[in-house]
Amino acid sequence: MELGIVGLPASGKTMVFNAATRGNTSNGTGMADRANVGSAKIPDSRLNRLKEIFQPPSTVQAEVRYIDIPGVPQELGGSEGIAGQYLNMLERVDALVLIVRAFKDDTVAHPLGSIDPHRDLATMQMELAFADLNILERRLKRLTDSMKSAKTAQRDVLKKEENLKLRLLVLNQ
Repeated sequence: MELGIVGLPASGKTMVFNAATRGNTSNGTGMADRANVGSAKIPDSRLNRLKEIFQPPSTVQAEVRYIDIPGVPQELGGSEGIAGQYLNMLERVDALVLIVRAFKDDTVAHPLGSIDPHRDLATMQMELAFADLNILERRLKRLTDSMKSAKTAQRDVLKKEENLKLRLLVLNQ
């Protein structure tokens, strides 16, 4: 499983990443423009018990990969949605871990000027929703274009997908 850790700059993303991976990173660059990738084995006492019973030649623990996605793009909060390379990173993970800043530290400025975890969370959720809507709209356009040249059997499948996407689009408005 891959989890993407996202949040505003100086929110504590990298601290959560380091705590989750215990320093087990594949690149460990710490560079602001590159994602840090790390992993953590998931301890499971049931696996240990099965290992004792069956004595296999090797045992593989479940593992979670964490991706510390670099700071959010400048347009965040502008109701444009997330796009480009940042969106590509978000689309590749299985789940997102949203980190919001709730600590006060006068030496670390908040990018929006004040500490408000509820505002920051709402902003991130809104931007993710706008990104989802943009993806739906692009897919609907491609479906419409595809239906023009599709054969009858294929057109039925495309029409079902189009109806589903339209329902999703209406639910989100």
